[in-house]
Amino acid sequence: MTPFFIAFIMAAGVTAWVYDKTQQRTGNNTSSSATLAAAAGVIVFIITLTILSLIDDYLGN
Repeated sequence: MTPFFIAFIMAAGVTAWVYDKTQQRTGNNTSSSATLAAAAGVIVFIITLTILSLIDDYLGN
């Protein structure tokens, strides 16, 4: 699998988890939950993609 695909799956999972947790804690405030979940997903995607790309380059794939 490519680093992009793995990072996308990781970000999707984190986004869903953060959305669920913030919905529980904010009393179903969809606006703030969606904003926070989207921000967390983007950050996790960038970090995961960076790390996996470095590993991929190091291994020479």
